[in-house]
Amino acid sequence: MAEYLYKVIVIGDNFVGKSSLLNRYVNNRYVENCKKTIGVDYLLKVIHHDECTLRIQFWDICGQEHTKQLSRSYYKDASACVIVFDLTNKNSFNSIKQWKEEVDNKLGQIPTLILANKFDLIVSPDNPHSSCIDDMDLESLKDSIHATDCYQVFKHGELGFHFQ
Repeated sequence: MAEYLYKVIVIGDNFVGKSSLLNRYVNNRYVENCKKTIGVDYLLKVIHHDECTLRIQFWDICGQEHTKQLSRSYYKDASACVIVFDLTNKNSFNSIKQWKEEVDNKLGQIPTLILANKFDLIVSPDNPHSSCIDDMDLESLKDSIHATDCYQVFKHGELGFHFQ
């Protein structure tokens, strides 16, 4: 059976939910009060598909400004990147272009997914949050980072971008 190993860096501003998102995907567990990542955290997802095994290393890199230089050393040899932003935090959305430029400068153009997180906070009738972005924001971002497409990944409205 063939085995493949991929390193995926997961980046974005502080408190956008990178660690919670990864815990949910890798461990199928939601942690209500996730601790702030200091430096980097590492999770491994193993996927068995047909005649091969995929081992995906997710490197959850902290978004703190004062650790940015150190954090960039974790980018080395990444196969792909996920940039996460918080739908209720406009600043995290505005930072996407900067994160994408840093990845491109450090690694060249690798496959990158931009993921909108905390959708549950804007659709809940019990929660006063609203989305900080609109269709114009998405089109502007799509053009500025040279994405080829913007689409909904899941039925709940998470966003994705496609790059050539």
